[in-house]
Amino acid sequence: LLNAPPIAITGNGAPQIQISIDRDRINGAGEPFLANFSDTQVDPAAEWEYLLYTRFGSSNTNVGVWQNGFGTQINTGSAAFATQFIELSVPWTAIGGFTAGPLRFTVSSYRSDTSDTTWDLGGVSDALDAVTTAAPNTWNEVSDGVINYYFDVAFQTPTAVTLSQQQATPMAHTVWVLVAAVTLAVATGWYTTHQRPHPRA
Repeated sequence: LLNAPPIAITGNGAPQIQISIDRDRINGAGEPFLANFSDTQVDPAAEWEYLLYTRFGSSNTNVGVWQNGFGTQINTGSAAFATQFIELSVPWTAIGGFTAGPLRFTVSSYRSDTSDTTWDLGGVSDALDAVTTAAPNTWNEVSDGVINYYFDVAFQTPTAVTLSQQQATPMAHTVWVLVAAVTLAVATGWYTTHQRPHPRA
């Protein structure tokens, strides 16, 4: 569940959330690049085997899932964007089956076109926001093209996940990715804050 400003829900300029999942948590043993020509990588310690992304740009309400790096791509689960919140879920089978974990996550946001390709910012990371502790803003995290921040989530039962000492009980056989206090810093405001020209200005 992610908090987002009231922007275009579908079509060109729609928000895109990418969530990479590193199951083995072995340094350098996975895919470093995030999807959809985002010009962004994850930390070597969080190289992923599975990646989820929303498909609002192409007006789809399922979730794109890359499996085994960029080996196989499927569309499954569901994604909804209403009242400034984005919620997505996929079946456990789409990300390698249930595990007590922990799983390692990297979360980032973009704007996308009607083919679900991220908007190109020209020679830098296309990420507009990311879950990170880097200060004072997102640019300090993504300026080198790498999101170094990641977090681990341990799954206690097949129907419960604990994150930041909060527990949720989603539908059976479904993993819900819960991200607290994530704001999509999209559109002109983000670029003004970071003193960079807006790509569509």
